[in-house]
Amino acid sequence: MQSPISPEQFRSIRKNLGLTQADLAEQLGLSTTWIGRMESGTAEIERRTELALLYLQTKAALSQLPPGMLPG
Repeated sequence: MQSPISPEQFRSIRKNLGLTQADLAEQLGLSTTWIGRMESGTAEIERRTELALLYLQTKAALSQLPPGMLPG
């Protein structure tokens, strides 16, 4: 099953997070080569990898909210 996220979107999210390919590879438990292959479209972006990337994106966005905006 192909991921709904494109290689270009994958790369854009990584860059918006301020991560290098090596940084993202470390956080996802993948190789830098594999990250590059997904970004170039030569390797399929697995659903679990997409979800992990979107989790990092959401976590970063939530960390930018002012104190008191989240419950708890």
